[in-house]
Amino acid sequence: MLEKPVTMTNNDTSMEDLLNRTTNLTVLDDEGWEINESGGSEVNALCAMGRWCSNRPMSRSLLRTILGRVWGISDRDWSVEIKLTTATASFLVFSFKSTKDLNRILAKNPWFLNNGILILERFNGIPQNWENGLSKFPLSGRIHNLPAKSITKGNLERLSGFAGEVLEIQKIDIPKMVSKGFFTFKVMYDISKPICPGFLFPFEGRKLWLPYRYDRLPYMCFNCGFVGHDTRVCAEPMKFVEDGLGNQLPGYGAWLKIDEKKDYLYSQIKNPSGVFSSNFPPPGFKEKPSSTSEVIHSGGGQGINPIPEFKTGVTMEASKILASFLTILGRRFWRKERAG
Repeated sequence: MLEKPVTMTNNDTSMEDLLNRTTNLTVLDDEGWEINESGGSEVNALCAMGRWCSNRPMSRSLLRTILGRVWGISDRDWSVEIKLTTATASFLVFSFKSTKDLNRILAKNPWFLNNGILILERFNGIPQNWENGLSKFPLSGRIHNLPAKSITKGNLERLSGFAGEVLEIQKIDIPKMVSKGFFTFKVMYDISKPICPGFLFPFEGRKLWLPYRYDRLPYMCFNCGFVGHDTRVCAEPMKFVEDGLGNQLPGYGAWLKIDEKKDYLYSQIKNPSGVFSSNFPPPGFKEKPSSTSEVIHSGGGQGINPIPEFKTGVTMEASKILASFLTILGRRFWRKERAG
């Protein structure tokens, strides 16, 4: 039986060494400077850059603490550097030891936190102007109350386009959309523009307010509608919208986030034509009081109730005592009448 020549093993080993050396070779540019071709791919696989949109900047140590907990990643497996800080943003560079961790984190971009939003992208070089980049992120939501006659692909795309660059829209199913009261969309939102609260849609000679609702609401200002700061530091006056009934209502508030219970309730308030009833306000807006007593009870619209209210437990106990007292009086009256 022939034995495998030793030289073949040596040749194989030499070939592997040669291939390894080849992959690590650097090339020279026109002026003789070395270029590491593998460096770019390594950085792309393990690094990301981010924009922390908030008027509340965080230190590097605080960023590591908060994001480490949110991402579920050990301190030794990643790092972050702050490259630039402005009044409304901090620009960051992240490095990871695992491509798997980076891919998992990028897949859930953006990251919504209590006092800001983190927009992430795979690292592809330090930008010359940080503020020109990292300005877009995917945002999904719903548009309510589009009349059945107006449900077309073109209208759905056009309406979704007011919220951002259209990525997806719900496949047209008119009975389903009318019964639910909305259709869904996904856009690439640009933070250089305010969040779209809704649209006054022309329909049969009048205007219908189509409220927009979002699956997740970013850290934003309820005065101007822009992402990256809150109402307390905004110099802009509160923006109002026309509801189609001649009323001026606040454009921005917590109601922009989808609330399944409220959205279901308002989706049922429709007349036979499938149009949102004018007897009720758009979802998220308080119904106008119909009497002076209602105005007083609601605190005159200021969120203050001038009429003191008892705690639930006290009210229930008082009701029980009153009921018992009336029962005793009733029995005594009945016995007296019977005796007479």
